[in-house]
Amino acid sequence: MQEDTQPFQLLDALFEPIVIIDDKFKIIYYNHFFSTFTKASPRIIRNAQTIFKIINVEEKILQTLLATASANNQVALSQEMEIKLASDASEENLAPDRQVHASMKVIPLSTTRYILCFNVLSVEKGLHRKYREKLEELKRAHGQIIQADKLATLGELSASIAHEINNPLAIAMGHGEILERVLENETIQERELVDNAYKNISEALQRIKTIVMNMKSFAHKSEEKKQYHDLISIIDKSMMLVDTPFRAAGIDLKFERPVDKFITLVNRIEMEQVIVNLLKNALDALREQSTISAAHIHGIVEIKLKKNKQDECLEILVIDNGPGIPEKIQGEIFSPFFTTKEISEGTGLGLSVSSKIVEGHHGKLQLTKSSNEGSIFTVQLPLIEVSSYVASVNALNASNDASRKKILVVDDEEKILNILSTFLEEVGHTMIGSTDPSEALEMMDKLEMDLIITDYNMPRMNGHDFAKNVRKKSNSIPLIYLTSSQFLNHFQEDRQKYNIAGLILKPFSKEDVTTIIDGVFKEAKKK
Repeated sequence: MQEDTQPFQLLDALFEPIVIIDDKFKIIYYNHFFSTFTKASPRIIRNAQTIFKIINVEEKILQTLLATASANNQVALSQEMEIKLASDASEENLAPDRQVHASMKVIPLSTTRYILCFNVLSVEKGLHRKYREKLEELKRAHGQIIQADKLATLGELSASIAHEINNPLAIAMGHGEILERVLENETIQERELVDNAYKNISEALQRIKTIVMNMKSFAHKSEEKKQYHDLISIIDKSMMLVDTPFRAAGIDLKFERPVDKFITLVNRIEMEQVIVNLLKNALDALREQSTISAAHIHGIVEIKLKKNKQDECLEILVIDNGPGIPEKIQGEIFSPFFTTKEISEGTGLGLSVSSKIVEGHHGKLQLTKSSNEGSIFTVQLPLIEVSSYVASVNALNASNDASRKKILVVDDEEKILNILSTFLEEVGHTMIGSTDPSEALEMMDKLEMDLIITDYNMPRMNGHDFAKNVRKKSNSIPLIYLTSSQFLNHFQEDRQKYNIAGLILKPFSKEDVTTIIDGVFKEAKKK
């Protein structure tokens, strides 16, 4: 080891474990930091017949690195791995399971000699683990704050909700007594009265059930998982939760209902919480106005839902004709625990929590207007194509699996999108959802897809026209029709014309979907 070591002594000045080996893995030279790294004494290293007596790695891995470096005459890098120190690497006879997290780098010196460097990552891995642990703690704390805000909101609504339940209970009990009296007679002559009483009882109990179910759903601790939902349905549910206090206060709650669906990828319970918080704040502002204002102003809160084409997002607007928010505090309203209410009347978490929820959906919550004529709060959410693409990229990055495919699914039914998303996720793929064929075609210009699945019967553009436009952009991307047997003839007509790779018939099972997709990918590989 000593005859050729003179040129290598410069390596002792480097704070990196370095060893020079030959093509038989024999140690030619090592620097001081290598001895520190392995905790092996110079005597142990000198007596070692090969590097494997000191560093316990698979011979095949190191052999591949040497071959790659030699063949290309350039540096070869290994993946990160757990490297075990051999059990006899020091006089203390270290335990065989002692290991470090590192990667290896091989630099060819000649056809028979190589520099082997170790990039030790144990510290970075430990810091990363601690970072992940702290991040999980923050997530749990954030979830607890969100849950506390929901429960506080329910607490504030509970008095009016209790009143709402008492009314149908009184109706049910009253008509129950009518039935009891009528049924005491041996001959029932007032059949119409019995039918009417039974109908009123059923409606009253159904009303109670709806109120209780909405409360349970709202109070339920939501999971992080997002699904495809129609924002119209979410707004309807939120309005039902606050309907009673609005009616009790004599304040009108209106919703300018769009004709088209507004489907996007959201956590339904979290979005309900945002809308309920905004509606409750508007209600409180109008209540306060009615108590301090001499002029009687009829309170109105209106919700609007629209697509902002300029910003490429969906917008939920909550508009009220209340007193507005003073300019001096407008910059503080989204701060945690900031409130203008009495301590017993509010937590100061509503807007702060709502803002964080919307940010978690890659959107924004803003006060877009405030004056003495009222306020407008705007929730901006990304379009379905953008939100689902972000989710798919996050899933791909998290899995680090190159075999996962990006599949674009175009369908105007959120239930179909959710079912397919679940099926595809379970078999290791990621899905980008779209309800608008025109938007899906624009996505093709911006992003690479591995497969497109499209419903045939859609209102704005049917499958035939969509396939025609897809083929103008690309003839190579596989395209599958998704439809019922009613439109089977259209698939037969378009199959050759637009190179339709397969057909998924509704109703379908997970096996149906995966079998057809797997077959399409196998055919694509052959080409």
